[in-house]
Amino acid sequence: MRNTIKQYVKNCHTCQRTMVVRHAPDGLMKPNEAPDRPWKSISMDFIMDLPKSEGNDAILIVIDQLTKMAHFLLCDKEINARQFSELFMREIFQLHGLPKDIITDRGSMFTSDLWKETTKQPGIEQRLSMAFHPQRTDK
Repeated sequence: MRNTIKQYVKNCHTCQRTMVVRHAPDGLMKPNEAPDRPWKSISMDFIMDLPKSEGNDAILIVIDQLTKMAHFLLCDKEINARQFSELFMREIFQLHGLPKDIITDRGSMFTSDLWKETTKQPGIEQRLSMAFHPQRTDK
């Protein structure tokens, strides 16, 4: 009987509209600050599951928040955190220096312990955004 009631309430339009929310409110979104120099603030994301081309099936996109200049770095979707850190250091750090902050989604690569350590050591602030919302959150 409990499962029947639970299923009924889950599918009832009126019940869903009047149900009391029993979780903490979501964090507030804030606009990103405008950087005062190029490559001070960057955003990154992966495009995965592309057709294979020369052994690569993913692209890491790195965009400067001030100039909107972008780097498109070929990689494999099976890239691990160490390879990702090396790719970032070789292709971005070597050309532009270390950014003050990096805006990423909450993908497993960007939340890995190795990447957190890579950004923490030189003092890079990691800003995690929500899917489809590039603004940073307070959470």
